[in-house]
Amino acid sequence: MVFLALTPEDFEILARVMDSVTDERYMEAASADARIMAAVGRVDFNVGEPIASEKVAREFLVERSVPAPAPRKIVVRYSAIDRYRKNYRFPTLEGAAKRVRELLGDYFDIGSSYAVSGDGVGKVTLEGATFAELGFEG
Repeated sequence: MVFLALTPEDFEILARVMDSVTDERYMEAASADARIMAAVGRVDFNVGEPIASEKVAREFLVERSVPAPAPRKIVVRYSAIDRYRKNYRFPTLEGAAKRVRELLGDYFDIGSSYAVSGDGVGKVTLEGATFAELGFEG
């Protein structure tokens, strides 16, 4: 998946590019490329003039796009004093925070790299996130 990181001005330029593609196919790619660069750089852009060929418009879209952020992999590792252990995997901070609260209750202490339930029975460590990122203060 690809997300476009475009400003409103870039969207306006792209709309003009796509409009010009349908009517003005005679422009050469090199000339169109120079016009797109001038338009994106906000230099001497004439509103009524076609500015690109279809090939250059597609290249423009690819250059201005950014990859989607990689999904997070958060592991909540729970252990209890009776040696029970369980790992939970979450793609979001919200899911991980909810599980931590379910495992440790409303009142727990946060150490440097772990959290302990108020009664001292359960301990949670995190991988891929910190307690601060989950919204807990230490």
